[in-house]
Amino acid sequence: MANNPINMNKLRHVLKLHSQGQSKIKISTVTGMSRNTIQKYIEHFLRLQIPWDAVSNLNDKSIDAVFNKEPKTTPTTKLLHL
Repeated sequence: MANNPINMNKLRHVLKLHSQGQSKIKISTVTGMSRNTIQKYIEHFLRLQIPWDAVSNLNDKSIDAVFNKEPKTTPTTKLLHL
């Protein structure tokens, strides 16, 4: 099912396993999520530069606000000329 928001408990589980050094394949096997989805959330987590301890202490609403908002993109120079 594409583009369904992730359950916050499942997201916490993904990030916890990642912070413990588990591979994306292992996380995918444990959680039943696709590796692409896992990669998307791990990359987002790494861009935030927030330690796992801080994320684990956030409530569901706060985590949802951080991880399920559209990332800001900067237009390319080609797009700016249009």
